Amino acid sequence: MPTPACAATTKSIIATADAVKAKDGGKLAQLGLKTRVGNVALSASRARLDDFTSEFFLPSSDPVRTRDELRAEGVLTVGAANFFPLSLQLRRDVLASGVENREVQGRLSAFREGTALTNALRWQSLAGTRRADGLLQLSRRVAGIGLAGQLQYTLAPEARLGSAAVSADYYMADGYLLNLGLARMFQEREVRVNAALNKSLGSYGLGVNGFVTNRHDYGLGLQFFMAMGLEPRAGRLMTEAQPMANTGAASVRVFLDKNLNGTMDGTDEAIKGAGFTVNGANYGVRTDAAGLAYLGRLPANQHTDIGIDPDTLEDPQWQSQIKGVRIVPRPGKVSQVEFAVAVTGEVDGTTYLFANGARRPIGDLKLELVDGSRKVVASMTSAADGYYVMTGILPGEYFLRIDPAQLKRLNMVDTGMHVIKIERDGTVLNGRDLDVRRADDS
Repeated sequence: MPTPACAATTKSIIATADAVKAKDGGKLAQLGLKTRVGNVALSASRARLDDFTSEFFLPSSDPVRTRDELRAEGVLTVGAANFFPLSLQLRRDVLASGVENREVQGRLSAFREGTALTNALRWQSLAGTRRADGLLQLSRRVAGIGLAGQLQYTLAPEARLGSAAVSADYYMADGYLLNLGLARMFQEREVRVNAALNKSLGSYGLGVNGFVTNRHDYGLGLQFFMAMGLEPRAGRLMTEAQPMANTGAASVRVFLDKNLNGTMDGTDEAIKGAGFTVNGANYGVRTDAAGLAYLGRLPANQHTDIGIDPDTLEDPQWQSQIKGVRIVPRPGKVSQVEFAVAVTGEVDGTTYLFANGARRPIGDLKLELVDGSRKVVASMTSAADGYYVMTGILPGEYFLRIDPAQLKRLNMVDTGMHVIKIERDGTVLNGRDLDVRRADDS
């Protein structure tokens, strides 16, 4: 469905124009304006339709030809601490037969000390028949129980009560949610009691609901849901309460790579309890005793970044040899990812300045750790007293130096670099001091 559109903005007004042609030949063109006055957002639009249908314009024997809308949404402020969200909408539809339908809706809400109150009013004129009604809603939580009530009423053509209902919900152990409700339909003189027990998290989904009325009507429903997938490495069946078929998944293995070859073999050990980040956010799954974790419901057909959460590793010297991996999950497919963890080392020392025949500590010098290809793999700045400690250094051989660009900018030279070697079991090197002097004093 092609949708040409354009927009223009000024300092306080946004103008939009949209045109749509559906596959069945239906057409829609719409113009809109948006602006803001104080705490209130204002918008106006006019739409012209030609045999166009959608979820907003349902098929009808007398379809909408034009629709005009005005909308205001904002917050009413009373005093310094009283805020009342409000909205107002006016709509006018002209049908193919020439009949006009009009509707006005308003809503005002309030929130005070944990209690939310909302009242909505609606006035309609449909083919000349006028009607007005409203809905009052109240909710709050008390001792972990969610309480809610609502009252539906009619103002025109005659004032009367429509229905009233109260309900309570309570979260139980293992992801279960219990709901109880009582409703009264005044015109039908019916009282209905309903109850439901639902579970939508964990290894399966469950829904049990029932009702009974004063007319001796009753009903009982049961729904059970389970999505299944296969963990490819362990051959283990994974079950979920939420659908899995339209999302991707990853089988992640975390292990201590003792021989530093990036592959789990020999005496390498699986790491239990490691957690992950997915696109920068913590993911609530940990590795098992085999170092495996199944990451389900990953966004399909999108780049997804997976990394180890370092705070979940039991040894502070452990660190993944790679910062993370990027995959593109596919529906129904399980990507296999491995994180090889190594024991890291650290080095500390002090930076000194030789000047006027004396050696004294100097801070704010940038130190760089450089590998054999002259790539900077880590950097930090010495403290005010010249002390530094560089942690999380993966096994290997490096050069420790002061940033040459900083030395040039400060018109200084150093007296050399340190060769740093971190062994596989993690090495702690102390007293690796670095000296600088003024270039003019060399």
